[in-house]
This record gives sequence, C-alpha cells and structure tokens, in this order.
Amino acid sequence: MNTKTPRAITPILVAILVASCSGEETTIDLIDGVFLDSATVQGLSYTAATRSGITDENGGFTADRGQDIEFFIGDLKLPTVLAKETVTPLDIFSATSIDDTRVVNLSRLLQALDKDGNPDNGIEIDPAAANAATVVDFASPTFDQDVAPLVANSGSVTVELVNSSTAVDNLQETLDTNEITTEPCGTDHPLVGQSATFTTFFHQVAGQVSVVDNCTLEVTNFNYDGRGPRVFFYGALNGEYDATSAFPMGRRLDGRPYSGDSITVKLPDDRTLDDMNSISVWCADFAIDFGSAVFE
Repeated sequence: MNTKTPRAITPILVAILVASCSGEETTIDLIDGVFLDSATVQGLSYTAATRSGITDENGGFTADRGQDIEFFIGDLKLPTVLAKETVTPLDIFSATSIDDTRVVNLSRLLQALDKDGNPDNGIEIDPAAANAATVVDFASPTFDQDVAPLVANSGSVTVELVNSSTAVDNLQETLDTNEITTEPCGTDHPLVGQSATFTTFFHQVAGQVSVVDNCTLEVTNFNYDGRGPRVFFYGALNGEYDATSAFPMGRRLDGRPYSGDSITVKLPDDRTLDDMNSISVWCADFAIDFGSAVFE
C-alpha cells in the first residue's frame, strides 16, 4: 500500500477500516524463539505479555511478536528484552562484545547450572536451582561469591562457576555456528545521518525519525494515541508496507499512548537499510498506514 490511501477506497470504507483497526486484536503473531548460550538452554522460566512458561529441551519459548520478555530462575531475574527468534546473553544486556563482564558472567552461570556439566548436549537447569537463586548483579566484582550458593545447590554435577575463558569459548562457538555476529553496527550506509518527518494520517501519529547507524533508527517527539491492534513500526521500500518484503521493527506500539517520546528501533537481524527507505506506524491486521516518513 502507498503512503496515502488509494482513491479507489471511498471515505466511508476508510472510516470502517480505521474503526475496525481501533478495536480488539483479531490475530496474534507468535514467535517460537530459542534461548542460546553454549547450547540451547532448557529450564529457564519466562514471562511475555500474556504468555509464560519454561524453556523446553530445545531452549524454546513462545511470545507475541514485538512484546517484551523476561527470563528468570527463581528470584534471579534477567533484564527484560524484546522477544525475537534467538536470544543470547548478548541480547539480555544489549551488548555488542562477548567480553562484556555481564555477558561473561551470565554464560559462566548458565553453563555451571547444566545438570550433567556437558556443554555439547544442551544446558538443562534443574528445578532445584529456582529454590537456591537470589537477586544478583552480573557486573558486581563479588559476582563469584554472590552466586556460589546457587551453583552449589542447583542440582548440577558442577559445584563451581565455569571459568571465564571456557565460558566465552563455548558461547563464541555457538554464535559462530548460528552465524550470529557480535560486531557493532557500521555507519557507511548512505541513509546514515538522514532524518524524515512523519506525515499524519490517523491516530495522531507524528514525530521525526533519524538513521543513527546501519542497524539503528531513532524516533523522536513521537506521538500516537495507542489505538489499533498489532501496530508496529514497519520498514519498506517506496512506502509499500503491504508488500511481502516489508517488515516490522522493534516493539509493538498498540496498547499505550505516546506523547513526545523517544524510541530506539533496531532493524531485525535478517534486514539491512537496503531493505527500506521509508517507515510507517502500520496496523498489520488491517493494512492501514497511520503515519509514515520517507528518506530521500
């Protein structure tokens, strides 16, 4: 669909569609994701929107696309992240380096909690770990001491933390196998540095969007009344947001109003700036552009 409503759609039909898009959600876009460290991680509890559960033997979890998800072991809660197909310790801490202290310590802990201590056949966390887990700071200089009681009483054959170099090597092997890059975004794309202003069509959408680097957009002074089911930022070429090549980015926008907000939007792992030159606040259920911006 173009950034403007086609003339063939009458004003009455537009009103009906917009009213429908302001009602209850009619479909749900689910993610069947996987939590990875040295291998898949089984036994992590998680909560995502209206969904919750425990990662299965394949490290699997289910979440609504665009919603936040929180993983935890008993009282030890990891930072909330955006649900996506693959989650690693790097995603948990929004880190770009595998040597980030928090990433290293989370990997050390997960690998130490593996019931059989074998990183090659998957990490399985025993339910006993939830009873021994407490709140910890993964950047704390006393991290080893802080998690010692959890490791010792987790039900794992391992009773001490895995050393840093071993944990990092195991995690790196998994990242390489799954072709997950840890390199920071570059800034060499022609769109980097460009800005555009949203044109308002419906639901008070307004604001500006700037391309920060090769995989990051920054939306500022953002307004939207929060109405409509399954509303996302959508990227597309030439405003064709209903094309098969168009794609959602970042968190879902429906369910809360925005007024002068700033939002950082990351491109999906399988997309680049070559796949878009325009962005829309897009109602996915009814294919309606609430407001959009085009980069020149």
